Amino acid sequence: MPGEVAAYGCEVGGVEEQRMCDPTPLFSWGAYWHAWTPGGPIFHFSSFLLEARAGFAFVSVAMIYSFSLHSVGLLVGLLLIALHVVALLHPGTVQQALRRFPRSKEAGWVLFTVDAVWAFALVTTIDLGEFTAYRNIFLAIIGAGYFLTLFFVEEFLASRALGMFCLLAAEPLLEAAFLRPETSRLLLTVLAYAWATAGLFWVGKPYLLRDQIEWVSKTSLRWRLAALGGAAYGAVILLVALTQYGAWVS
Repeated sequence: MPGEVAAYGCEVGGVEEQRMCDPTPLFSWGAYWHAWTPGGPIFHFSSFLLEARAGFAFVSVAMIYSFSLHSVGLLVGLLLIALHVVALLHPGTVQQALRRFPRSKEAGWVLFTVDAVWAFALVTTIDLGEFTAYRNIFLAIIGAGYFLTLFFVEEFLASRALGMFCLLAAEPLLEAAFLRPETSRLLLTVLAYAWATAGLFWVGKPYLLRDQIEWVSKTSLRWRLAALGGAAYGAVILLVALTQYGAWVS
């Protein structure tokens, strides 16, 4: 745990020993992952610190979020199930709303505001490393970019804002699955990268979201298969969150 002195077991010459260490946090925010690996040289990379100590190495990783895989799995699983079940039960209403979404100014303003506040909060609180001295400049850029975008980038703003939201939302999933031993963590990892990939395209080519919505809603079979597939994926994530993630605390 962050800032605590904890006992770790390490195998030296086949003998199991208990060693005391002081895992001093790299930063004063977020959660910290600690793992023991075979001894090696000191290695610095971004927020990672690998330090050789008495024949073994200590890894401290500063994390932005402190969500457990259990809580993230429950939230994402329930969200996927709920959204896709609604789409399956009310196809006409949902399809009509989705077709209006890419060009909806109101939806774009609301979602883009959420993106801007989220990004502003991240830049305000996270460690920027060698760019810490430029924190205020980055915050000013976010603020100016927010207002300039609202005034001059009205076309497909909702699509672009959704892409930004997907990029921001992918990080909590990846951090929750980071260094977890369960193979089922890949359900969230794959979903996070799918969100990030889609987000990149929706930001750069926002009309693709409109075309994708038109394609999936063109026939009732495509719509039902997409809704059932999304609900099933959510159910699997919810199941493993309840059966595999609950006993392990991040």
